[in-house]
Amino acid sequence: YFELHIDTAEYAAASEDAERMRALAHEAGDWVGEADGLRQLGWVQRKQGENQAALECYQQAQVLFDGRKELTKAEQTAKTHLLYNWGWLLYRMNEYDKAGTMLKETLEMAHQERLANIEIDTLNALGGNCLPLGNLSQARVYFDAARDRAMAVGDRMNQARSLINLSLVEQRAKDYSQAKVLLEAALHLIQAVGDRWNEINTWNALGVIFQDTGQYLRAEKAFQCALDISREIGDEEGRQSHDLYLV
Repeated sequence: YFELHIDTAEYAAASEDAERMRALAHEAGDWVGEADGLRQLGWVQRKQGENQAALECYQQAQVLFDGRKELTKAEQTAKTHLLYNWGWLLYRMNEYDKAGTMLKETLEMAHQERLANIEIDTLNALGGNCLPLGNLSQARVYFDAARDRAMAVGDRMNQARSLINLSLVEQRAKDYSQAKVLLEAALHLIQAVGDRWNEINTWNALGVIFQDTGQYLRAEKAFQCALDISREIGDEEGRQSHDLYLV
């Protein structure tokens, strides 16, 4: 039920699920399962804003990997997932140097293990880690690489996410015309997939760009599109959707 409780934002129940999985794996002598249970527990705690507790879970999980030189593919995959979640947490805690180091290690491992989803997520996270430091050129490199990798594996939602992140770079660079082009390209992908919640977010993002550039009628139209969809689907679908606006 862990994934179900995550999808419905029932984090207290998800936390109990993760703790139960960790305990069962420990009793069975399954150290990889125990490490993954700790990772999932840490992820839930981060979603609840309990960053220090999440960090402690990731550190405990890492202890289970320490001293093991030869890892199977499944064990290596579990470690890659752990490092990605840990690096993302450090980014959210504004520990940008530490986050960058850990995410680069994650990227190398994900590439070696051919874990496309983690590779794409890590490239987007590395790009996001560059933004607070003002390193827009490097952020573009990472986001472009994430988009290219997503295109290579036919992942339209991660293509959209990478385009959205690229639009953030262009907004910071004051190139609102290019930011609009990128968001419109993301919107087409999101509409093709049928993700109404992220369609709302993208219409709102376009509305902000139009508003900031004095295009008030276009801004009003974009905001109205977002409002119409919101009224149509209500809050429930939004809670169950994966929000692309993370970085």
